[in-house]
Amino acid sequence: VSQSRYEGGNIIIYQEFYQQNIRVSEVVEQVKEENVRWNIDPASAEKSIQREGQLYSLFNEYRDNGIVAYPAENDVNAGINRVGEMFKQGKIKIFSICKNLIHELERYHWSEEKETRTGMLTPKPYKSEDHLCDCLRYIVMARLDKSNLNKPEFIPVSSPLGKLNELKRRREEYVH
Repeated sequence: VSQSRYEGGNIIIYQEFYQQNIRVSEVVEQVKEENVRWNIDPASAEKSIQREGQLYSLFNEYRDNGIVAYPAENDVNAGINRVGEMFKQGKIKIFSICKNLIHELERYHWSEEKETRTGMLTPKPYKSEDHLCDCLRYIVMARLDKSNLNKPEFIPVSSPLGKLNELKRRREEYVH
């Protein structure tokens, strides 16, 4: 999970939560906030969790724990291109405390796989240690409605961006 916001056409990643092999309820305890849009891998809609004789999906599990999630745009090639363009334009800012995302981005690379139909080798992203890279791609591909860019967002005061905003606010009070 990466927490981000849009500001002046930039995407600012200011916090991450990276934990494997824990239950949805444990994730929700760590990340639940108000006024946040949650985008998750569309594959999470597959009903593969059995409970009380019924099949459920991760979407159902998150909803049952208070988070309504939406399927993220999952066009990998388009997403990688858009993320690359935004990096090239300097429109993605990542706080240094997002160590796992930075680690994944530094190691992200292309591999070659054999196309079954034509027998030609074609580049594909190497799919290992890339969960936060996928998360960044989902954030970028969400393409926030520009009419929402000027609406206030809920940023937790305890988050790094919340602390920075609070410092800016205090400085402005002091100057006036």
